This record gives sequence, C-alpha cells and structure tokens, in this order.
Amino acid sequence: MKVVLFIGPSLPEEIQLPDGVELRPPAAAGDVFRAVRRGANLIALVDARFQDFQTVQHKEILYALEQGVHVWGAASMGALRAVECDTFGMLGFGKIYRDYRDGVLVDDHEVAVQHGPEELGYPALNEPLVNVRATLSAAENADRISSKEITDVLKVAAKIPYTKLTWPVLCDAVEPATLALRLREISEQKVDAKKSDAAELINALGDALTSGLSPFQPTFDLQRTHHWKALEARYSTAEDGLSEIEQAVLDELRLDPVRYRNRLLRAFARRASMVQRPEADLQLIEGLRTDLGLGTASAFHEWLTANETTEAELGAFLSSDEALEEALDRTAHELAPALLDELRADNLFEDYLARAEAKAELLGDRRMAVPAAFADFDLRDLLDWFCQSRRLALPTDDADDLARSLGLSDRTALHRLLRREFERVRAREDAA
Repeated sequence: MKVVLFIGPSLPEEIQLPDGVELRPPAAAGDVFRAVRRGANLIALVDARFQDFQTVQHKEILYALEQGVHVWGAASMGALRAVECDTFGMLGFGKIYRDYRDGVLVDDHEVAVQHGPEELGYPALNEPLVNVRATLSAAENADRISSKEITDVLKVAAKIPYTKLTWPVLCDAVEPATLALRLREISEQKVDAKKSDAAELINALGDALTSGLSPFQPTFDLQRTHHWKALEARYSTAEDGLSEIEQAVLDELRLDPVRYRNRLLRAFARRASMVQRPEADLQLIEGLRTDLGLGTASAFHEWLTANETTEAELGAFLSSDEALEEALDRTAHELAPALLDELRADNLFEDYLARAEAKAELLGDRRMAVPAAFADFDLRDLLDWFCQSRRLALPTDDADDLARSLGLSDRTALHRLLRREFERVRAREDAA
C-alpha cells in the first residue's frame, strides 16, 4: 500500500514515522491530484501552502476519493479540508478537526503558521491561536488561570495579526501586569495542539499499513466541469520540464497579452482540430437569450431577423466559440513548449530572454511574495497600472479568468507576475 503524508511544521520531532510512509512537504494545489496519479492508496494531509501558493483544492480531494483513494486530514489545512469534505468521505483526526466540525473554531487563521524552509526543519515563526487555546486550557485544568482570564487573553490574541502572534508579543499586550507575568510562566509549558493531532494521524497511518485498507468506495460522481477539466490539464502538465530560463521567457511573453494570445492560438492551430457539439447548442442559445433579455420566442426571432442570422447559424457559432475557449484553457500549460518554439521561429526568443535576464539582474532575482492582506485590492491596482502603462484594454475584469487566459494557475500567479514587473520598472526609475 502506498501512503503519502503532506506535512511540515506540524511534524512532531519525537514521533517515529511508520515504514512505508512517503513524506512530502506542505501541499500546494495539484499535489494531491499528482499523488493520486502516481499510485497513492492513502493520502494524509496535514500542512499545506497558502499565501504565496494556491492551496489544495477541494475538487482534487474529491477526485482522489472518486478514484478509490483514502484521504485523511488533521491539525492544520488537513483539519479544515476534512471538515469541508467529510460528507464525501474524507476522514478527520484530532481535536482541532472536531472543534472545526462542531463550530467551536471558525476562523481559518486559528491554525495558520508562517515557517522557515524545509532545510531548517520548518521552524515556526508565529504561534497559531489553536496552540494558545490549548496551552491556556491546560493551565486552567491546573488551576493556574481562570476561565474569565482566558477569555480576556483570547480577545487580545484575536486582535494580533496571526503572522505576529508569539507568546512574548501576547504577554506584552495583556493587562494587568500580574496576568501578563503569570502568562509568561504558563507559556513556558506551552501545548502544541497541532503536533499532537498530527501524531494521532500518523499513528493511524501505522495501523493502516499494518492491517491494510480496501479501496475507498465513493458514493458520488465527480462532475467534469469546464473548470475541472482546465485544472486537470494544468495539474497534469505543471511539471512540464521547462527550465527556469524558459519559464522566465514565458513570463515575459505573458506581459505582452496580445502577442501571448496570438502565439497561443497559432500553437494550438498547428495541432488542434475543433469538434462541433450540436447537442450543446440549445443550452448556449438559451444562455445568450437570458443575457440579452429576450424572454419570449417572438422577441428572440425578431432579434435573429434584425441581426440577419438563424438559430442554427447562431448555435454553430456559439458552440465553436465555446469549444475554442475551453480547448485553449485546457491546453495552455501543455502548449508551453510549443509557445517557446513559436518565439524561436519568429526570432523573438532571444529578445524575451534578454528581458528576463535583465529583470533577474536588476531585482537580484528575488521572488515577489504576495501579501496576505488586501491581496485582491493590490492586484486591482497592479492591473490598472499595467493597462495604463501598456495602453491595454484587458478582455476581462475577472482576475482568475485573466490568469487562465495567460496560462497561469491562478490570480496569485498573476499577482506575482505583475508585481515583479512593477518592481522592475520602479527599480529602473530609481536608478535613473
């Protein structure tokens, strides 16, 4: 049996991993999907990436369950996803999972931890609020703090941004001074609720490896929506073998959206054949009628006559347009190498490479993190700046749609792309 465990800062130092567990770093979007494709029978999710990466998607968990793969979760993102997907069969472990399930905990940030790199053992840079709660609860059981004092401390803790929440910061913010002093003493025996729950899950993995598991039996059918097909294609081809240099060239091409779209269409046309789907025409026509406010058949036929078309011709056009957009979304990542070949054929590859290298030199090749707070607001400002500086009218106001049209995974990737370009322009202006 193949067991995959996604974990990072929640891994207990003292626990011995069962033989046969494949240890993976905190999961990002697509990692659960790829684990299924690589033959996992049981996927255990504890920690996951967020902020600078798109996090694990609910639908890839449903995909795993549909494929007969057991999915378990605990302690951190695993607990959140287990609560959200337990109706479909994901299994949750630990007190944190139960507290979210029962409504004792509500805010996702209760379990959020910023941490250092894997090479240093994922050192936690803040104290998650669930650990503060667990520590205070243990102190109350030992008659070291009252329930009212716990309520007061938690009110203070809730006002501190989770990225800055540490025991010293919390103790400095608490009043009166006598309570703050006692809190410092309590923090010397802090409880790590996340690691405790992770240990419970890991022990269960050991039992499963010993006794074995039959394939999971799903009770639902995963709907292969347009969005899912695009995600499936993206996750299948995310590891496309492009070098860092080629990825950088592709990013520079994305900053020229019109040229990117033209080259994508050309690369697609070289290999794709469109298949008409007449059975979908009626649904597309009804959608257009709704958008146009043509509620009656006579009003719709008057509109067709005024526009010199027929219902059959309109249906064929809408079906072709829908199929093209769906096909482009589905194959954008797959066509990445072909896009680079288009640039080489046009003798443009070296120009974009020079831009990428100049940007890396100017910025010290530092990666632009996307701020957690007001991320959408910042992205809106960046999009406005980008359009004005390029004299562009973008085809959509939806950041996710725009990201997909440029072959990016999500709005976070779009945010990072535009931020790097903004920093490049600002650095050049500062140097001038």
